[in-house]
Amino acid sequence: FVLSEAMPDGRQEVIPEVEKGPVEYEKQKGWESLYQEGLRHFNEKDYDKALSIFDQVSNRNPALIQAYFGKATILANQARYEEAIEELEKISQLDNLFIDAHYLLGVLYYKINDFKRAEIEFRKVIYVDPQIALAYFNLGNIYQYQKKYHKAKRQYKNALKILEQRPREELVNYSEDLTTELLTQVCKKILKTLDETLMPTSLYKGE
Repeated sequence: FVLSEAMPDGRQEVIPEVEKGPVEYEKQKGWESLYQEGLRHFNEKDYDKALSIFDQVSNRNPALIQAYFGKATILANQARYEEAIEELEKISQLDNLFIDAHYLLGVLYYKINDFKRAEIEFRKVIYVDPQIALAYFNLGNIYQYQKKYHKAKRQYKNALKILEQRPREELVNYSEDLTTELLTQVCKKILKTLDETLMPTSLYKGE
């Protein structure tokens, strides 16, 4: 999981724009500066230090939701899924349109086999941004695992429709090194397998 400095839509600050006195403004700048220090430790792979700083920021300034996401990212990478989910749920309560939190929640619920909640989170991702191909792909994986093959096919096709509009070498959103071309090939291979699974036995045997 990757952590970035800015919010997905480019916002740098998540606190509502209200008039702040000089003391409150300086405090806010201080917390944001501390968050940047935590981010620096994260990028240097000093995860224990980064986690400590993110924890300090989120405890003292809950509105700075990047700190919660930083904690969740580290915990998820350490396979501490339940703890990561707890941090991400806090984000959802503060900003229900924070798409990164919904995507990571979907991934983590999938990992702990809570497919119903994973489905809900990936659908929230699609609601916020219908162009996230991996959200459809992951829904397809969920339905395929549940043997809901027709629903799985629909989601893989949705993913494929988006991917076919992208440059072949472009990296897929929410993947670290997966290209559009590679995910397109995977979708087509899965769809072919599903077609064979759904094909009547007599036709499959050539009878």
